[in-house]
Amino acid sequence: MDSVRAEVDGPALARVLANVLAFCPARSPYPIVRLDIGPGYVEVSACDTYTVGIDTVEAKTSGEWSGAVERLDAQAVEKAIRAERKTDVHLTLGEVDPQGGRLLTMVIPGGQSIGTPARVRPLEGRGDSATLFGTTEAELFDLVDELAARIARRTERPGEPRPWPLDVYFQPSLLAPFAKVRPAGASPVMGMRIVEPEIPILIKIGPSFRGAIMPVQPDRAEDEFREEMLW
Repeated sequence: MDSVRAEVDGPALARVLANVLAFCPARSPYPIVRLDIGPGYVEVSACDTYTVGIDTVEAKTSGEWSGAVERLDAQAVEKAIRAERKTDVHLTLGEVDPQGGRLLTMVIPGGQSIGTPARVRPLEGRGDSATLFGTTEAELFDLVDELAARIARRTERPGEPRPWPLDVYFQPSLLAPFAKVRPAGASPVMGMRIVEPEIPILIKIGPSFRGAIMPVQPDRAEDEFREEMLW
């Protein structure tokens, strides 16, 4: 199988990686960042089961590939790219290894390699052991993709319109990673789309960042919180 390549603006890719790594804390049960190289773009995404972060940067690409990069490796990639400052970076995913992964290497103009190569492995699939609540990595990112598609379509959930105001509850700490997002060429204004109290709140920041917050289910809020804490 041929190598997969992407030529991308280095500072933009470092920014995108930093944005998404905010959604992959050390405590995450899924300490990975998904890397997607597709026609004209590089996309990274992460989910800690409570929040989702997705960001994309334009790129000149050859071939397509999707896989997982371990959190510490993704941090090292971001650091190496950021250190170069104001230069393009050529990403190459080499031949597939016996376990189905590829080695990611980074080269700047002039042919100099930077950083340490990082392995991009397949997501754990539906036949593999589950990580949390019976959900594998592949199934988790299927849900991430569904949320991204909802944001792209800008559609409401089918059904009868819900009366306003809607009472929606979520942990305030879940806003913290969104405060770390630095959008490209825009002020960091966060847009939220709330459709129903029990489904994820959709987020947009700037031209390319998308995300979601998982709310507390209404019945759980009523059971766990004192009446004076609720609307």
